Amino acid sequence: MFDSKARIPKILQKVGSDTYFQWAGLLLVSLFLIFIGSETKELQGIYVYYADISRKIVETGEWLSLYAGDTLYLRKPPLAFWLSALSIKVFGPTSFAAVFPTQLFSVACIFSIAWLGNKLFDKITGWLAAFACLTTSLFLHNATNFRMDPALLFGVTLSVAGYLVVSPRLKPAIFFGGIGIATLAKGTVGLLPLLLAGIHKLFNRTSEPLRLNTCLEWLAWTILLLPTIGWYIHLSWLTESQIINALVADTLARSAEYSWSERLLRHYIGPLAKGYWPWLPFMLIGSGQAAFSMSGYGNHSAKRSTSVLLVGWFLIVLLGASLKPSGYTRYLFLALPAMSILSARGIIRALRWKQIPWKLPIVLVLTTVIASFVLVATPLSIHEDSREEINTMRYIVSHRLANHEKLLFLTTPRDAKGAKPLWSSSWSRYYLDRELEYIPPEDAHARSKPQTIILLMRNKVFEKYADEITLTQLAKSQNFLLAETKHSPAE
Repeated sequence: MFDSKARIPKILQKVGSDTYFQWAGLLLVSLFLIFIGSETKELQGIYVYYADISRKIVETGEWLSLYAGDTLYLRKPPLAFWLSALSIKVFGPTSFAAVFPTQLFSVACIFSIAWLGNKLFDKITGWLAAFACLTTSLFLHNATNFRMDPALLFGVTLSVAGYLVVSPRLKPAIFFGGIGIATLAKGTVGLLPLLLAGIHKLFNRTSEPLRLNTCLEWLAWTILLLPTIGWYIHLSWLTESQIINALVADTLARSAEYSWSERLLRHYIGPLAKGYWPWLPFMLIGSGQAAFSMSGYGNHSAKRSTSVLLVGWFLIVLLGASLKPSGYTRYLFLALPAMSILSARGIIRALRWKQIPWKLPIVLVLTTVIASFVLVATPLSIHEDSREEINTMRYIVSHRLANHEKLLFLTTPRDAKGAKPLWSSSWSRYYLDRELEYIPPEDAHARSKPQTIILLMRNKVFEKYADEITLTQLAKSQNFLLAETKHSPAE
């Protein structure tokens, strides 16, 4: 009989079956994909807005109240901002410093998912689940930007893993510790492990009955939730209970644009069907296996409760996200552990993993490493390095404007129709340490007649108004451009 292993060098077989190599390879690929380009990537939009809040903490030393400019920020808990502020204090106000804590939480997410998959099933399930999560666009987009979601996901996964697989003595500490991290990262959605634990307990008939001493021990560890509770009490006192009203209004709000079913299909089912590749077919296979286990045929209670937990985890997040009025696909981020483990089980089922346990890790790791090096060698795939240009902008602004003098920002009619360009203010404060004064093109033209002025604007705005206002480019980043006006002596 033909032996496939006889055709493979023995050293390759040994390396492929080595547990330390497999996990070390996963760690290296995780660090590479999550941290690549983080220093050269210029923050924009909501990400620079969050970074500006963190920098404000460093500047003012005010850790108990978050401010975006001069406005009190109430929408998100402080964990991500606190950690980012510490990073900015160490590394300075750079893109890397702002995103660094998010990236660390993202790496921790990968290995917490691997741990959970390993304990629920086996090592190969954990490894494949972690790899599937790491190579998902939904994960990488949130892992490489300033987001609270990785900290939330890590806390929830840690809590669920602690509840399911840790020894009884450590179980309540890790369970409530994970919830504490999750709630301090993104609020009440971090309480999801309480619901998942209840579902698992309901369907696991082999679990021990609750005793008074056990209940008291679990209750004692709720002390780990005090930082989150204290934060909301502080905000409630600071805002005279406005924070509670804002949270209730946000939770109960409904979108008038789409019905629930339309929002579910448009924002979640559709993007998932298009974007969760190549893992979607395997996730469906794994879900089918889980559904069979949930039926109870030929399975004991523990296996059935695990299947209910994974399928229920995905469905709870999906349905909960569909009830939110905003309808962002990234709300599915919280379901990635369940999706990844179901995908891993589908891979094992479809590819008969246990017959070739050394082969797939090598293929997946080498493919990812090779693809990553190809991406590095391709200029179009790497973010333009704007650090030198931003430093030039900061130098020009500091030497051309007096201390605390506002930098003029060229607006457009499109800006005038809605709110002021909030992200531009955050960008200027974070990278240039300057407040902005918004000015339309006609006012900029009038001011430029008696003197030369400098203006910050979006790159596309410069192309539109360069001739009209007679602008000369001074420095240009990925998204913004600093220019000066030239006036004619005859005028």
